[in-house]
Amino acid sequence: MTSPTTPLPWQGFDHVALATPDLEATIRFYCEVLGMQAGEIYQARGGKTRHCFIKPGNTFAQGLHFWEVPGVQLPPPVESLEWHQPETVTAGMFLHIAFALPDETAALALRERLCQYHVQMGEINDLGSMSNMVFLDNNRVLLEAIWLKE
Repeated sequence: MTSPTTPLPWQGFDHVALATPDLEATIRFYCEVLGMQAGEIYQARGGKTRHCFIKPGNTFAQGLHFWEVPGVQLPPPVESLEWHQPETVTAGMFLHIAFALPDETAALALRERLCQYHVQMGEINDLGSMSNMVFLDNNRVLLEAIWLKE
């Protein structure tokens, strides 16, 4: 029997599940725009919906797990990509997904790609030893690219 203070052997996140009204559009965004890899599309039990995993790089984890939910409401359009104001945040609220990039060169390549696809994005921010930028996916989910400074 382990003690309540004994650490468990967690190995990181395996996946994060998200809903989308259009699985094909979401796969296109993450594969074409962000250059990620989508797995097979599966029918859910009972055949009422479909889902697939999208991997952000060469990782053991399954990545993002998108479930198609026809008619699901998208978040309201954002007026700005500034971080949420404290008065609008509630406990357990989903805020964003951050993806790591190896360096500024990769970040600038991503920024160019986002421009080509007319993706709404913020400026590059200086975070001390790191830099980042935020942008929206096709479902208006706030995404972040973050990298160590060279």
